Amino acid sequence: MKLEELLMGVMRELGVDKGTEGLEGNIKLEHPAEESHGDYSSNVALVAGGGMELAEKIVKRLSELSELRDLVEKVEVAKPGFINFWLTKDVLVGELENALKEGYGMGKNNAGKIMVEFAHPNTHKLFHIGHLRNITLGEAVSRLI
Repeated sequence: MKLEELLMGVMRELGVDKGTEGLEGNIKLEHPAEESHGDYSSNVALVAGGGMELAEKIVKRLSELSELRDLVEKVEVAKPGFINFWLTKDVLVGELENALKEGYGMGKNNAGKIMVEFAHPNTHKLFHIGHLRNITLGEAVSRLI
């Protein structure tokens, strides 16, 4: 991903990767659990052992890069040293369009029937509200297919 490349480039510029064997493999750029933390979050400053101070240096240097402005709308530092990224709408829409062009979400098995089995009441127990989840999920999957 382009964002990972930019992060590693900034780390090299700051001289952080020297003596830190395997830093590239330990850097994680992932989707945060909470939407308020951006589209992506990185632990690069924490892995390098710099915390908030290093994260702020990285964000400052990243914000100077013109390549980042095309990808990212906003970059923030969060305690204890995470870097949060919000992608631009153009990038998000572009990724979705590319996925759709590649057939994302389209079934590969268009030749035959697909059986979705769901409601399984036990003959030795009462049918209760807990079964409703399985029935609802099964019905939804059937309709999606």
